[in-house]
Amino acid sequence: EGIVALEGSLRGSKAFEGLEGATATGRTGSLLYMAPEVYSLPGDASKHTYNEKADIFSFGLIMFELFKRQPRSALLACPDEAETMAGETAHGRRPRLPWRWPAPLRALIAECWAEAPAQRPAATEIVARLTEMKPLIVERMDRTGIYRWADGKIPPAGVDK
Repeated sequence: EGIVALEGSLRGSKAFEGLEGATATGRTGSLLYMAPEVYSLPGDASKHTYNEKADIFSFGLIMFELFKRQPRSALLACPDEAETMAGETAHGRRPRLPWRWPAPLRALIAECWAEAPAQRPAATEIVARLTEMKPLIVERMDRTGIYRWADGKIPPAGVDK
């Protein structure tokens, strides 16, 4: 099974082959999006190996940002706090999911953030679930913190709603 990239239409693009035996290195990538097993806490050998489920964790954080319309970096007083936030994430702390969001969306994001990689959904399952809940998300946008102008356009971030 290859790796599938998702397009905006939630359809998979061409799969990449030949990644068997790829070597993973800890703490590679953006600290704010690292799965706990990628953060690789010093002295914790159990977290030094990871697979595609680390990307699912990161995708869950990106979904949260997209629906919240606020990047995690906006929560930092200074760039040095990224290390602290990554450490807290590695120790089980997750962003709070707004209760007004549709329950299936909150559940999906929470599953992407599961501590154990094996408990995170596969990319194909995420696509199926997002596709299934799309009408619910669109229908409830105004009640979930994603606002629209009268003409249906989403206002720029930071604009009073």
